[in-house]
Amino acid sequence: MVSGYAWDQKSQDFYQQQWQKYTKIFTQKDQKYALALGNHDHEANLKPEQIILLDQKNTQSYTFGEDYYIEIKNKQNITKTVLWVFNTHNKGCMGDLESYGCIEEILHLAFFHIPLPEFSQVIPQYGIKGDTVDCPTKNSGLFDMLRKSNFKAVFCGHDHSNDFGGFFHGVELVYARKTGFGCYGPQEGVLRGGRVININEEGQYKHYVSTF
Repeated sequence: MVSGYAWDQKSQDFYQQQWQKYTKIFTQKDQKYALALGNHDHEANLKPEQIILLDQKNTQSYTFGEDYYIEIKNKQNITKTVLWVFNTHNKGCMGDLESYGCIEEILHLAFFHIPLPEFSQVIPQYGIKGDTVDCPTKNSGLFDMLRKSNFKAVFCGHDHSNDFGGFFHGVELVYARKTGFGCYGPQEGVLRGGRVININEEGQYKHYVSTF
């Protein structure tokens, strides 16, 4: 991994020259590598997207973008390791030069088929709970990751007689409404339909069940 800082703040073609120097080593040794961009790369004479395109010209490069992951597989082509690479940029989300890694205040919504284990802990604030929450028995910690990453809501299906929702640790966990035919649900007397999600230009969302 090459973790950035290829800029001297004065030379016009410094980045290209430095790139040719350090990538030459990987080419000669027939070694794969990847770039992780940081604050000083954003001060270079190339924009981040130009740096990525430049680096991808090297056949040894595994650089796929500014934020990406690399799967490492065994001889049976089974993934055993995943390397995550993130661009830390050079400013916080409010333009603060002294901070890094601030989460942007934009709306994040997640969609799954099978509900997260946390759905079983939700006290329904609306809708129908006609099924026991059929979720994984092992908690992977995905909910905590989503919550800390500023996700506002998670929508799921799977349990055909559920369309309830509620908040759990500040995140709204919501079931859809059973739509199709040919299997169980929804409950007797409940119309089929779907959950409509409206998002406005300010990044605010509302949702409701539409039936047919």
